Amino acid sequence: MHFHTPSEHRINDEYYPLEMHLLFKSGNRFAAISVLFQLVSGSPPNNEFMHNLFLSVRNITRPGTSTITGTLDFRGLSNAIKTGPLYTYNGSLTTPPCTENVKWLVLGGTRPLHVDTYNKVKSVMKFNARYSQNAPGKINLLEKA
Repeated sequence: MHFHTPSEHRINDEYYPLEMHLLFKSGNRFAAISVLFQLVSGSPPNNEFMHNLFLSVRNITRPGTSTITGTLDFRGLSNAIKTGPLYTYNGSLTTPPCTENVKWLVLGGTRPLHVDTYNKVKSVMKFNARYSQNAPGKINLLEKA
């Protein structure tokens, strides 16, 4: 599991503040689940998973630093994946070596993330997203510009 800020996937051309990738490998085959997060303010959402995950994120002060999370309960996320909607496509990993032929499942709805939690995460991660890529063999619009 890892995170990107801002999101690497878009829905209806909209980027989101945070994206979580859950990666799975079987032999030489990969699958990835992408979960997009939308910020909320006011009363923190009932999102115990994210709260426990980022409880001690400020202990991560430099690359390679680790910390211990609270208990992670994946049931809410599992239910969101089961009930969809899901977008699927064959793509690549978004970090080196950018392995191709990865089966992607992108959760169509967003999960709530309190703005205070996001700010803690952002203070550690900064910008770490890969821009959307064209299909192999297509002209890259950023190169052409």
